[in-house]
Amino acid sequence: MSPLEEVNFDIFTFNGRYTVYLIDRSSRAEFTYCLDKKSDLPKALQQFLIDCNTASFLVGSFVHQLQSKEDKDINAKALDSYFKDNGIRQQVKIIYGDNAGDNDSDSLNKFLTRLGIRHVFSIAECQFQNGLAENGGWVLGCGVRHDMDLSGLGPIFEEFSISLNAQRRNILPHESLGGRSPFSILFPTKTPPLHLFKPFGCHATILKPEAALLKKMQPRGLTGIYIGTALPHGQSGYLIWIPSEKRITIAVHAVFDEIFFSRLAVSYHEFTIFLLHCHQLTTNCLMIICLSHITLRHLNIHRLLLSSHMMMCKMFINNRKS
Repeated sequence: MSPLEEVNFDIFTFNGRYTVYLIDRSSRAEFTYCLDKKSDLPKALQQFLIDCNTASFLVGSFVHQLQSKEDKDINAKALDSYFKDNGIRQQVKIIYGDNAGDNDSDSLNKFLTRLGIRHVFSIAECQFQNGLAENGGWVLGCGVRHDMDLSGLGPIFEEFSISLNAQRRNILPHESLGGRSPFSILFPTKTPPLHLFKPFGCHATILKPEAALLKKMQPRGLTGIYIGTALPHGQSGYLIWIPSEKRITIAVHAVFDEIFFSRLAVSYHEFTIFLLHCHQLTTNCLMIICLSHITLRHLNIHRLLLSSHMMMCKMFINNRKS
């Protein structure tokens, strides 16, 4: 089976908002699209066909919105003409989904048939037949919940976490692919932009616009929060949320503190106090070890993220063993 020939999809709900999750059976490449309502599924599938056949990086993005007055805002004739005019080969041959009513509409079936795509359904109440999408979406959701919990950001940033997690999985090696990544299969001659991937929600300092740098005595950096890459927008850069200005910007020049998640404290001063508490907690744990003659592995210590503190504990244990 060739890459992108058969694609499985399913709809998941994150905090009440629908997300279409698509995964290629051959390369395990993943795409995600956030929906305002379930009836937007045909338009998302149309955009997926554009993205997977034209994008230079595997992301779910609205890089080319095809406007249409047809039912469900989809137009197979216009899309087919777009592919032919630009010399693009339409690679998707089968789209596999569950038997939900939203996935089986006359307009969607006609649209896919016009493009030579076979629409296949699983049997009702037999979700395991669409297990590739079911399992992939569940794993994606685990990553999203981890990012949202650690960052402390609100639900409006969840769509950025969904997109970032799909992008991460596209550049990471998969056991089912023999240690290869989806990116390496679809783009064997390209190198993935690993430098754009940082912990979701970590502290960022970006360079201010040139107009703001005229005052030499003013700080040259602007504080922000990393929320993903700009690859879904067709650009190579970082997506940064600027809390002071309540806006999202794309930055190239940025410095990140990957152990400082800005939402854990209102200010950096409060975060330093938090670090002091961590230091005191580590010291107390070492005192407990000395008094009770037990090893560190018997202690259930959470959220000691500072590598220096962990190094102190390991050195102490090694000294006791010697």
